[in-house]
Amino acid sequence: MKRVAMAVLIAGHLALGAAPSASAQVDTALTDRLSNIAVACSNAFSDKTQTPQMIAATCTKVLADMDTEWGKQATVNQHETNIRLFYQGMVYSIIGAQYTKIDGSRTQRVCDCVERQWSAFAKLDLAASPKYESQFQKVRDGARTTVRFCRSERGAPTGATPL
Repeated sequence: MKRVAMAVLIAGHLALGAAPSASAQVDTALTDRLSNIAVACSNAFSDKTQTPQMIAATCTKVLADMDTEWGKQATVNQHETNIRLFYQGMVYSIIGAQYTKIDGSRTQRVCDCVERQWSAFAKLDLAASPKYESQFQKVRDGARTTVRFCRSERGAPTGATPL
């Protein structure tokens, strides 16, 4: 079961490399900036010289940088929100995979990442990004599987996003 969960986390990362480009749906400066920020996490993951600790640190910074960029926005549309949620979920997936490597098992901090990933993907509004509906649904389904593993071992945290 540990291998399955790890495979789902890693599969989530692979989608980051094929993540929706801003110009394919609604070309906005914000979605471009979010994409440019998120790619640092994907690049760290792909760089074989990076340790799991280094990858987790890079990806944690990516989350903070995305939050900073998001906070600068006066208004956003639902597609931009979807892109942010998608990248957040992917980044949490990579961080969770690195914590699994560091800890050697599906620990509480791994499951915390899984819960955050699930929360992001569960909020995707598929109708607002029809070009990515299939991709968004696939990552959502993968995250649902992984969050079930964590919840079967540790229970659902208080206030957890429903399955």
